[in-house]
Amino acid sequence: MKRIILIIGLFTIGLAVNAQSECKPVAPEVVQQTITKVKAQSFDEGKLKLISDLVTEKCITTEQFLNLVKQLSFEEDKIMITKKVYPKLLDPQNIDLVLNTFEFETSKKEVLSFITGLKK
Repeated sequence: MKRIILIIGLFTIGLAVNAQSECKPVAPEVVQQTITKVKAQSFDEGKLKLISDLVTEKCITTEQFLNLVKQLSFEEDKIMITKKVYPKLLDPQNIDLVLNTFEFETSKKEVLSFITGLKK
């Protein structure tokens, strides 16, 4: 019985890895349109919704995400959206670009702790 559960668990892990590796990138023009829409929003709430919607089914590069994060006013919002979008980054090894936009060291540590938890 344990062998069957182990095999099912490994199969499930394999599916999760394949889902990430098969994530299709958002077209650059769609990202640019979203950046324009985000800039037009007065409040972070609307900006966050647009960013979340962008990565619902597709992935983006860290640089594209960086251009979106820079439009947010509040550190808490930057942390929250970075945690949400991180699994959808095509090049997560470049997350430092985004972390450098954070004003507080504690914010960087919070996101890094979250990322470490994902990798376990």
